[in-house]
Amino acid sequence: MKQLLAILICIAVSACTSFPRPVSVPQLQSARAPLIETDPETGWQSTEISVLIYNVAGLPWPIRANRREPLKQIGEVLGHMRAAGTEPDIVLLQEAFTMKSQPIFELGGYPNIVGGPSRGAKSAKLGKEEAPDFVKGRQFWKGERAGKWLNAGLAIMSNFPIEEKFTRPFRRRACAGFDCMANKGMLLVAIAIPGVPEPIEIFTTHMNSKTASGVAPERSSAAHKFQTDEIRNYLFGELNDDFRAGIVGGDFNTRGDRELMEYLTQGVYNPIVRFYCTQIDHLCDIRMSFDGDEPWMDTQDLQAFFPGSRIKIRPIAVEALFDEPIDGQMLSDHDGYLVEYRLTWDPSDF
Repeated sequence: MKQLLAILICIAVSACTSFPRPVSVPQLQSARAPLIETDPETGWQSTEISVLIYNVAGLPWPIRANRREPLKQIGEVLGHMRAAGTEPDIVLLQEAFTMKSQPIFELGGYPNIVGGPSRGAKSAKLGKEEAPDFVKGRQFWKGERAGKWLNAGLAIMSNFPIEEKFTRPFRRRACAGFDCMANKGMLLVAIAIPGVPEPIEIFTTHMNSKTASGVAPERSSAAHKFQTDEIRNYLFGELNDDFRAGIVGGDFNTRGDRELMEYLTQGVYNPIVRFYCTQIDHLCDIRMSFDGDEPWMDTQDLQAFFPGSRIKIRPIAVEALFDEPIDGQMLSDHDGYLVEYRLTWDPSDF
């Protein structure tokens, strides 16, 4: 009870919980054009892009205190990288909940920025709500019947034009515990990379936490699986008509949980970058330390990729960012995770 009251009070005194502010698309600015190469023998073309995912811990006080300066420093680091020409092409943020995250967007210098789902966004009406016993078991003092007090905390920043944007909150059954107080869901954009003949799709999410949700593991795991079902149906059901190449990244909250990881990849080949680069393609340039033999099990933060029908994609390098203290402190309780991808295509297909 005291925990919920503290959360409600801190959110109530946070004046700007609707951040990031809604913006329209398309956003057509381009910070740079990537190098397009042509294979002299096959005629195929290729280019490389980099994608950073980073949970910035932009939670309101007192859930997380003293966040203003670290969030500003994140923006400063991205700005310094931009000045040096080494910034990631695309950045996917999680837990960018409040206006204290604004310096990341201002100082990072990315011309195209979108966020969502917003606090008031409605989930899809997809027929009768499933799992009635799960829904009936919601508890107010665990935040499950307290309403949506925060947005999803998701944002995408891009050097390249953002042509389309789609958002979808998870349904009410697809949350457990205090996670239900944020309107968690999915954010997807179509990004037009200069010189690449069709857009690629970039997707980010932040799935239900386990211990931090404040409920039994069985309940948080059930919610996590419901969210996986919604993600799979959204990406491969509703939005797969064009069969474009895609990149998925976010905080999946699967660390150390083999059951949830297997459920996440059920029915598809394992597209997770850490798995691909250690088990399939040993040509990946691994610029970070992996603690064990299954590095995809040792983190909450994952990227995955899906080749399209005409544009192929594969990771070629992985690296940790924001993994060292600045002024004696870490800027978040997560590290940033950067992946470089190579896109290839046959121009005669277009």
